[in-house]
Order: sequence, then C-alpha cells, then structure tokens
Amino acid sequence: MPLFTPQFQIVSDLHLETPLTTPQYTSFRLNFQANNLILLGDIGLVVNCRLFDFLRRTLEQNRGCRVFYILGNHEPYQTTYEQAHGLLRDFEQDAKEAFGGRFKFLCRDRYVVDKNITILCDGLGLAKTYSGASWFLDSYTM
Repeated sequence: MPLFTPQFQIVSDLHLETPLTTPQYTSFRLNFQANNLILLGDIGLVVNCRLFDFLRRTLEQNRGCRVFYILGNHEPYQTTYEQAHGLLRDFEQDAKEAFGGRFKFLCRDRYVVDKNITILCDGLGLAKTYSGASWFLDSYTM
C-alpha cells in the first residue's frame, strides 16, 4: 500500500494568453492541494515562452507535486500541432533534469501512477478511436 494516496486536481481552459494585450502568464497563481496536477489543455500558447515560465514557477512552488500536461486545441495557435508537441516534449526533457521528472507531457502515451491508477492520453485522437460498445480500455494500445 502506498504511503500517500494519490490525489488529483484537474485544471483546464485557463487561457493565460488572454487578454492578448496583457496575458496572465506571470500574474496567475494556481492554488491547489493535490499531489498530482493535471493541466488538461488550453492553458496557454506554446509559442509564448511565458507559458513555460508559468510551468517552471508552478513546479518550483509545488515541490511535492507532479504536473501532467495534456495538449488542448489552443496551445498550437500561431504554430503547428507538430511544433507545439515538440516544444512541450523539449520542455519535458529540460524539466526532467531541473525538477526530477515531476513534469510529464502526455500525448499518445500512458503514465502509471500506481498499480490501481493509470493516466491514459491519446492526444486529441481518442474520440476518433472510440466506436461504441465494442471499445474497451483493455484493448486500447498506443
């Protein structure tokens, strides 16, 4: 049995890029108590380096927390999906060294939290795969 029960807080659609004249990347503070934070898309624009400053600050201020990031449909604005994916993977690699692997970008992969909890992310494609009653999580592979 794990020492601490995993707790999750899910946050989405922060749109820190707005308003465009004064984005909220530096002023917005997340107030959370869970030991796992899932940023479920539309947090900010990946072309703006202040998004990554926000993520670094969040990791620094919450040292006992893992942060999972799932790409939304707004992160790639002003760039391509492939570039957005690459920028988040690059940040994940940088964060691995700086923050001990507490940042995980999830896209077409899974993260096993413990023997009972797995986070599964298809990266905007799961809805295309789902076909109704014949679809089961056990049969889904990436």
